[in-house]
Amino acid sequence: MKRPYAIIFILLLFLVSACAAGRENTAPAPNRAFLERGYDEVWNSLNAMLSGDLEYPIEKAEKGTIETKWISIINSEGTVRWKLIANVKKKKDGTEVEVTKKVQVLEKTSASSKKKRAEKEPEPGMNLGGWRTGQSDMVDEGQILSSLKKKMGL
Repeated sequence: MKRPYAIIFILLLFLVSACAAGRENTAPAPNRAFLERGYDEVWNSLNAMLSGDLEYPIEKAEKGTIETKWISIINSEGTVRWKLIANVKKKKDGTEVEVTKKVQVLEKTSASSKKKRAEKEPEPGMNLGGWRTGQSDMVDEGQILSSLKKKMGL
């Protein structure tokens, strides 16, 4: 007699898990924001904030993408460099902004490998001419998006 209940329980469990697996994750990414403002207003505010307010050295600022130069710091663990890339996309009811922080850590290298240093972006964890890619903690990206919203009165 207990067997039908077990089968029903297993079927219900299967049904619930199948429904949950079909759902999309609707939580926003910590480095992405949707703003209910026009593209030009968002672009101009972001560009002014990064180059003016925050004084980041801008390497490229073309409509749609802002990229900073590499910024190096020395801490207790060695030399680290990072750059920000902000992408702005026009959407139906507003504008989407995505901020990515690329991080690289300098590893001790031989003289021959120092000659191979380049600005190329290897896969995370790969070594390229003494620089090993690292992971962003997503804090800076969130702070930049928060500052942008505040600057725009959102």
